[in-house]
Amino acid sequence: MLAIIAGTAAHEVEGVISGRAANEVFARSKRRVARSVKINVNQNRVVVDIRILVRFGYRIHEISAEVQRRVKLALETMVGMKVDEVNVSVVGIQFEQKSKSAAVRRKR
Repeated sequence: MLAIIAGTAAHEVEGVISGRAANEVFARSKRRVARSVKINVNQNRVVVDIRILVRFGYRIHEISAEVQRRVKLALETMVGMKVDEVNVSVVGIQFEQKSKSAAVRRKR
């Protein structure tokens, strides 16, 4: 449950890729990501490790800081546990994909 809350909070940040697009990128990646969120709980204190994909054009340090803020706030508010750390790892950058119709028009 903690991982779901943390993952949802992280993916609500603008610039973070989530859902099907992220799954497709991770599936093609040589470094397959089995889980994007790991939670360690020790005496009612939480440490979160989260992996994200960032959309091209966004500032990675700003996205990471916002993910840290939102994950910490969500867990402390919803569960009432103290969050000691939120470690964010950016595992990739998603470049804008061109639509198939645009590619077909260029070939003609």
